[in-house]
Amino acid sequence: MPIRSQTEYESVLQAIETLSKDGASDARNCRLRDLRQRAEAYEQRQRIDPERLRALEDLANEAQKLGMGYE
Repeated sequence: MPIRSQTEYESVLQAIETLSKDGASDARNCRLRDLRQRAEAYEQRQRIDPERLRALEDLANEAQKLGMGYE
């Protein structure tokens, strides 16, 4: 399940920190891996989303110049 807010992201980071301090077990390692993957996916989305928005704005501006927009 993807992280949907900064608050949830911070909660996941806290859970990672807490689990990292606990003793080793297969269940803990699996949970820790899952939490890290969720955090990494959120971080990647935070980096990519601004680029996507800029690209969409550029496309919209180009379409407007070419008269492809709605009037």
